[in-house]
Amino acid sequence: MGRGETRAPRWPAPDGPEALVRPRSRPLVRMARLVLGGVLLLIGIVLGISPVPVGFLIVPVALYILASESRTARSGILWVRRHLPPLDKALRRVAHRLPEGVTHMIRDTDPHRDRSAAKDKPQPEAA
Repeated sequence: MGRGETRAPRWPAPDGPEALVRPRSRPLVRMARLVLGGVLLLIGIVLGISPVPVGFLIVPVALYILASESRTARSGILWVRRHLPPLDKALRRVAHRLPEGVTHMIRDTDPHRDRSAAKDKPQPEAA
């Protein structure tokens, strides 16, 4: 890239149902990312119950990796956040301390987010 040129950011992805899923990459790279996300998730869960709960910072990163590679993982995260309010609350609590991509993943899988409202929808004027 030449001077002054910028590369388009990979994240945040555009809003919509496919917002979190990356374009299909090579199968081995995708498999490696899924394994890495799973291992980080397990480590985060184990460290989450330790006296110093650093796992609460590792789990969102692992969920980000999994959600960016798998639609199934993304819908699983949404399901878990709906059924485990303490986890949902913990993710929202640490979101501002995490990298931007992870923060977007947490926002995009928020079960309380209104997905039907358009961002640029004009408000009706009062008569």
